[in-house]
Amino acid sequence: MLLGALPAFLLLEAATGAPGQLRGQVVDGKRAPVQAEVQIVDRATAFEIGRFTTIADGRFEVTQIPAGRYVITVRATGFLKRERQLVIKEGDTLDLGEFPLNGICCDGPGIQCDDFSIKPVKAPASVSATLGIMETLDLDGRGGRADIRLTKQDGALSLEAINGAAMAAPIEVDGHCRDVAYANRTVAINNLGKGAGLCIRTNKGSYAHLFLATHIDEASTEVGLWYTTLPKR
Repeated sequence: MLLGALPAFLLLEAATGAPGQLRGQVVDGKRAPVQAEVQIVDRATAFEIGRFTTIADGRFEVTQIPAGRYVITVRATGFLKRERQLVIKEGDTLDLGEFPLNGICCDGPGIQCDDFSIKPVKAPASVSATLGIMETLDLDGRGGRADIRLTKQDGALSLEAINGAAMAAPIEVDGHCRDVAYANRTVAINNLGKGAGLCIRTNKGSYAHLFLATHIDEASTEVGLWYTTLPKR
């Protein structure tokens, strides 16, 4: 049960033996608080014992946890998912302190970033752009043929791969764009949150990791993007 107090609490039904407690605060690489979803799974049974959202400043506390081994998974828009294995002992409180998440934008050699921002990362390979309906973008930046185009049909915005480029569906980005399957020409982006990631193989064979810098809904007529493009091997 979630209680509307500070910090956010999840109260679990106690098993035999003195239960333990868990608390912490989700932050970004600059130690700014991040509101996130937290999931706790029993490692022995793979049973989910709790899933909840932290309060706005990223803090959470879980009480009445039976002693045992668990996996905590933390997710937030614009950040990489993070997992950690935990051991809860009878009657103990495990304080994780600050639980940092890495920004979703960190992809590829030479790209350094420690939080998500709609501004481009301060690295040569990072670029920001805004696309209006039917506008195109060359992700290689060499003045050649465009790779993607923004389209709108029946109120739905989509990114379309053009001129031989290919696209992967929106993913929870945990790896590099070289490792995903490219099977799509068009991907709908309506109702995707800021920070959602897409992978595009350009018509020159490079791999672009692209992120939405704005939330997209039915009223949107343009999309803010920023991306890093990795050369083909």
